Amino acid sequence: MLGKNLFSEGSFQIGAYVSWRQLYDSCVCETDPERLKTLASETESAIVLRIRDLAHESELSDEVQALSRAAKVLLEIRIKKLGWPDPFKMDVPT
Repeated sequence: MLGKNLFSEGSFQIGAYVSWRQLYDSCVCETDPERLKTLASETESAIVLRIRDLAHESELSDEVQALSRAAKVLLEIRIKKLGWPDPFKMDVPT
């Protein structure tokens, strides 16, 4: 569940949402693999929610670009630190 532990601490809550930037910063710095799994999922959810919020804006903002970069780094974290398969290097049966 998004922000379950973080909401109870109240450290990342902004209004009804968890700040994707603070979750992302925590995710990048996290060293405990079990905590990182949870934090990566929470960060991904917060990023998706924020992208939805910004979807109706007419111009691409700096935040949209930052969200895109954060999503790419999050995938790298999952591949390198959590052992996820790299979707861009997977063998495709022919």
